[in-house]
Amino acid sequence: MIMLKLLGRRIGLHALLNRVYAVWKPCMSFNLMCIEIDYSLVKFQYTKDYERVLSEGPYVIYDQYLTIQP
Repeated sequence: MIMLKLLGRRIGLHALLNRVYAVWKPCMSFNLMCIEIDYSLVKFQYTKDYERVLSEGPYVIYDQYLTIQP
């Protein structure tokens, strides 16, 4: 799993999911769940997607940095 936090303004979970899919282009789907107001968890089905997301970056969504932590 990876923990996400978008720095700056808040966006909805559905909008975040759509943008993350567009930026990461995963091979398999993943689950995105909100755990606090500004934090989300991503659970990957495919290990290579997880490793690629952690090794690439930094990621920018709507002109804001997306922080990720394993």
